[in-house]
Amino acid sequence: MNREIKLKRAARGKLAAFESSLNVLRPEDGPFSPKIIGYGEISTVFTFSDPDLKGYAYKRMAVFRTDIEINKYTKNYLKYNSELIRRGFSLPDYGLVNVQSGNQSVLYLVQQVLPSESIVHRLLHRVPDPDLATIFEQILIGIHTTLKKNTHSIALGIDGQLSNWASAVSPGNSGIKRQKHSAATQLAYLDTSLPLMKIGNVEQTDPELFLRICPALFRSLIRLFFLEDVMTRYYDFRKVTMDIIANLYKEKRADLIPHFILQANTFFQAHAPLIQPLNPAEIRAYYRQDALIWKVFLFSRRLEQKIQLHLLKRKYPMILPPPFKR
Repeated sequence: MNREIKLKRAARGKLAAFESSLNVLRPEDGPFSPKIIGYGEISTVFTFSDPDLKGYAYKRMAVFRTDIEINKYTKNYLKYNSELIRRGFSLPDYGLVNVQSGNQSVLYLVQQVLPSESIVHRLLHRVPDPDLATIFEQILIGIHTTLKKNTHSIALGIDGQLSNWASAVSPGNSGIKRQKHSAATQLAYLDTSLPLMKIGNVEQTDPELFLRICPALFRSLIRLFFLEDVMTRYYDFRKVTMDIIANLYKEKRADLIPHFILQANTFFQAHAPLIQPLNPAEIRAYYRQDALIWKVFLFSRRLEQKIQLHLLKRKYPMILPPPFKR
């Protein structure tokens, strides 16, 4: 792993043809047998069964308006990946493809597909709890090792959600060795699509790009009250850990929360004693607030999509996830 992917011409051509024919309301109806395997806040992840495209996941990023924006993002994305590798992270092979669809440039991030059963949020229901504790410890080690290396010259942020990691543990291979003095060597970090990176204490990712996914009605409010917190929380070890643990509510493993809180607080005491311990009440409050914001956010985006497509007869470039419970 950790190599940059260079797609062949045939694959690039087919990806461009897929984008040109894409219907955002029925994205899996396109050519080359597309299948959606995941949704992010700013992206949709496809796989294809076509021989020239299979073996990779394609993360569609439709937030860019100019090639200048894409070129800047590409530079940051590649540097962010290389810095993660330099700090000890294992990443699936990765790359980028810029395709044209009419007058719009759409960027696809390309990543080696890993077995779905290896993704940590799926392992929550498949492997023994002691193995999950070991995986969580490795995630804490990887994040802490990375964040403590941050300096004024260069700092990286990490989105540590459980769905962003793949593990060597699987239902047929439970039981792994603990890695107490290294980064997350038995884990692969999957989601580098938001290259959170500060150079000279200046955030390199333009937050205005990601405000474009927000409904126009709420952009000013989000920019004023929420944007700074969203863009800085991933540099804060305590907040990243809180986000990971709160995610257990969505994954229907709330029974693990007391154990993970205890484990995280023990880790803080040993490796970052200045961090205040976590408690169940704030984890629960954090999750409830996040779930409410996400529910309102998706409702507003769907409303805006309908207005753009059906009332104003304009193109709406982004694919929205289906309703789901958090």
